[in-house]
Amino acid sequence: MDLDYYNPSRYGFPFSSLRNGCVRVFRLTHCYLSMPPAGSVSSGVRFPSLRSLCLYHVPLTEAMLSDLMMGCVNLEVLCLQECCRLNNFHICSSSLRELTLEHFTGHCGSVDISAPNLRSLTTILFKVDHIRDSSLSRAKVCFLYKLEHYSRWSKVVRFLGNVQHLAVQNWWFKLLVTKDGFSGSFLLHSLKYLELQTGYSKPDLLGIAALLEISPNLETMILDNHIEVDEETIEESIKESEKFITPINLNLPSLRHFKMKSFMGTEEERDFVMLLRKSQVVIEKVIIICVKLPGSSFSPLVLVKEPQGFQIYHSL
Repeated sequence: MDLDYYNPSRYGFPFSSLRNGCVRVFRLTHCYLSMPPAGSVSSGVRFPSLRSLCLYHVPLTEAMLSDLMMGCVNLEVLCLQECCRLNNFHICSSSLRELTLEHFTGHCGSVDISAPNLRSLTTILFKVDHIRDSSLSRAKVCFLYKLEHYSRWSKVVRFLGNVQHLAVQNWWFKLLVTKDGFSGSFLLHSLKYLELQTGYSKPDLLGIAALLEISPNLETMILDNHIEVDEETIEESIKESEKFITPINLNLPSLRHFKMKSFMGTEEERDFVMLLRKSQVVIEKVIIICVKLPGSSFSPLVLVKEPQGFQIYHSL
């Protein structure tokens, strides 16, 4: 069921109407949510059929969310997108397997997650204070590329040591220059698939190298440009990177597939490709996707490893 009440008067949907129904997937947008009377959920009001719940632009309080989690005893998928009024809150569920938290930049609160069966987490502009007893295998973490967001980014990443599939921004250089760096024992030992938003300046390359050092089993790496960057952040990182004078090496012992998106042919991008070629890697396929200019046509550049060496193709 998908309900969108985009109306200035903001209709209040009675959530209790789902109590005796058979709705398994429910999405509500641009609407108020009318919860059962206070105390009724703790007294036994349940919504056992509901497996997936997505709320977009639906004002929520911590108490309302607590009642939702308590009443939806079989909930497996929860998506909260720009739900104002939430500040510091707790998500506790033994059935939850997939969680998406998206908020606007002004969000100052945080979330504490207790979900032992949680497999997938997406957090966009959302501060995560703690993840307890999860079984995370997939994660996507995205913040604005500004200095004040680094601490939020690093706090979430600390809980992702066992993920196999990760989409994240390249803040890894900051781990080399900040005092709150991860412990020397931190490894992404299970990571097989990585999507990284990055540039190709010296601090970016140092960050990529640092990330690869703790990802010994990485098989697929996809690089794309930052969605939004802050010039002050970039300038400070470049100054800090001048302290590092040793050559940059990419440790890629298990890499099989590499893709580079939004390739513009800049000197920094070409230097990175050359660095990749010099590294001791076992790559089976390299795909480079150029930026498409208006009125132009192109095919991705594909290099496939064959017995006689890499052969170049121009289409997939």
